[in-house]
Amino acid sequence: MIGRGRFGASVYLLHCMDAQLRALLVSPCCRAPLHGDTDGLSCSVCSRSYQSSASGQPILFPESSEVSRTEADAHYGKRRPLPVRVLRALLRPVDLKARPTLHDRLRDEVVFGAPPGSLVLNVGSGIETFVRDARIVNFDIAPHPNTHVVGDGHHLPFASDTFDVVWLSAVLEHVRKPWLVAEQVYEVLKPGGVVLVSVPFIQKRHGSPNDYYRYTVDGLRSLFDRFEEIEGGSSFTGPTGTVVHVLSAWMNAVFPGRLGFAVEVIAARVLSPAKYLDRLVSDASLERGILTGGSCYYGRKPSFADGHTNGRPGGSDRSSA
Repeated sequence: MIGRGRFGASVYLLHCMDAQLRALLVSPCCRAPLHGDTDGLSCSVCSRSYQSSASGQPILFPESSEVSRTEADAHYGKRRPLPVRVLRALLRPVDLKARPTLHDRLRDEVVFGAPPGSLVLNVGSGIETFVRDARIVNFDIAPHPNTHVVGDGHHLPFASDTFDVVWLSAVLEHVRKPWLVAEQVYEVLKPGGVVLVSVPFIQKRHGSPNDYYRYTVDGLRSLFDRFEEIEGGSSFTGPTGTVVHVLSAWMNAVFPGRLGFAVEVIAARVLSPAKYLDRLVSDASLERGILTGGSCYYGRKPSFADGHTNGRPGGSDRSSA
């Protein structure tokens, strides 16, 4: 068992590394199988050794990682002053969505609704503790309490053709080379497996630890062009909710320091009832994505039975493009 209960009271962490998880892991340098135990893992092919966190999570960064462990530690390892933590707890961001989004629906169907025995990879799992599911492997750049494996999404340390679903929720804006992450997702998915991606479009900058990109659904289609699109479109906030988000962020931009953050949250709360105007917007108008908070893509890796070579109709691949 990888996890325990979607809303379980405790997270099942691998203090004694689970054999099922260990069997999935490969070296992020050469993609050969790893051997070892909770003290660390090693590869007999590339002769690399990998340590585990104090909680037993394997830490699998390649030598040429696009993510600096120092960078991750600097962002997640620092503890904010108590007044700042209290302020953030009291002034939590308000939800500006007027109705369930495309990603919400697909997440419940594809991720949380995956059949028993499925294996789901949650790339960039962050600190969310509600993702506690026996089918889900949480992967992140830092060893959070809910993380199973630590590493770099540009070099996923999992065997090829392993997962039934790969889920990336608000992740691709934070990676330096998202096209490499898309290739890695393709590599670790089983033939016929699916990928679900949600990303911001019109949103303020938010580092976690860094913020590099914004995407339209056309941009996602380009990134995942080796996949067969099942569904895609606008997601997150509608036109009015997006405007409220931008106006609130403007407050943060013009007021200094912590005052700006407080004013932003207060402004969003005051203006948030306007979001219900988005319930009057037709689905067709929302799908145009002219003014939306985010984009969503749901695609399928072609199966061998589809007669595609290298996962692409016509037998071409990126190297020949």
